[in-house]
Amino acid sequence: MTLDLADGLRILEATKGEGHFGHEQHLRFGWGLLDEAQDRAEAEHVASITIRHAAELSGSPDKYHYTVTMFWIR
Repeated sequence: MTLDLADGLRILEATKGEGHFGHEQHLRFGWGLLDEAQDRAEAEHVASITIRHAAELSGSPDKYHYTVTMFWIR
């Protein structure tokens, strides 16, 4: 199975909890992706598109930072 944005949003929703999407939520999201992804490259790709999309929807596109997201995945 190949993961896509819909899968990323599903995992994000399941891990974000109430309110702020902080470091703990980044970790939970990364672990959820790694559990479901075929490999790390797929997890990294889905993390990137999902968090960027979520940041844009929330009106804070500047909140997305590729390096920080990959840090929590790796």
